[in-house]
Amino acid sequence: MDHCLMLEPQEGWRYQDIASCVLRAEAAGFVAAYRSDHFMSVRGDEDAWSSDAWTTLAGLARDTTSIALGTLVTPTTFRTFGALAKSVATVMDMASPGQEVHLGLGTGWLAREHEAFGLRFGDLNERYRRLEEYLAGIRALWSDESHVSSDGDHVRLSRAPHLGVAGGSRPRLIIGGSGLHRTPRLAVRYADELNVPYSTVAHCKKVVEQVRRYEDDPEVRRAQPIVVSAMTGCIIGRTEGEFLDRAGRLQRVLAPDESLDDFLANREDTWLLGTRADVASRLASLAEVGVTRLALTVDEVDDIDMIDTFADWFIR
Repeated sequence: MDHCLMLEPQEGWRYQDIASCVLRAEAAGFVAAYRSDHFMSVRGDEDAWSSDAWTTLAGLARDTTSIALGTLVTPTTFRTFGALAKSVATVMDMASPGQEVHLGLGTGWLAREHEAFGLRFGDLNERYRRLEEYLAGIRALWSDESHVSSDGDHVRLSRAPHLGVAGGSRPRLIIGGSGLHRTPRLAVRYADELNVPYSTVAHCKKVVEQVRRYEDDPEVRRAQPIVVSAMTGCIIGRTEGEFLDRAGRLQRVLAPDESLDDFLANREDTWLLGTRADVASRLASLAEVGVTRLALTVDEVDDIDMIDTFADWFIR
């Protein structure tokens, strides 16, 4: 199983905080580092600093050399199609030779950040239509065509130039979501990977099975099966005491109104929790149902030693 780092910097992290985590993950052997794409705090802290995702990825492309970089996920509601495509192409140009850039795309879900910044949110059906047009447009702009035109409701191009950079690669396309119908169907048609966030092993199994059913459709012609990955919260410790100490610190930040017992109980089916044996068991269960890639969330920048603990167990 490939292991990736996932960060949620919209909760007040500065660029150096993000870079410290990503550089630690690169040194530890993680294959990719992702960040969320939010314009404001998800936890409800209206005064928390939140940086622009693709601007920080450009900085990381210069500060790292090998670890893949990307978003999980960029809402298509945040940026016009052309602006997003150009940002991604620019980060690819700034990256080191052979370093991958991954574009995670989603419908968006946090209505209040759209309202705060004057962005159209729309209903879910509209957001899915926008997502499909963005996916098709990205594939077209990195195709072999020299110029691309389209006339959709959300993506309109008139002889837009091809965006390939040296080497001819395109960004790895990832769709994030836990639905069992529209999301897997779009992923199979357009993407390289479907990332399932914060779900049980049983639900991941259902997603994998649905993806494989869609791949069996005679009209689907994929060069290779889509990768199904999982995003998970992570609280681990080399000893039970270290685990409980780390869990207590995070509980006071994420769920101050819960007891520690309730905090852990509410996450035991969807997070990596415990010591090495506990984590190894859950990883084996995810692998058994077809998950081949894992993105581990680090929620607090002052506890990035957890990156090294996980790497010592399963990467190095």
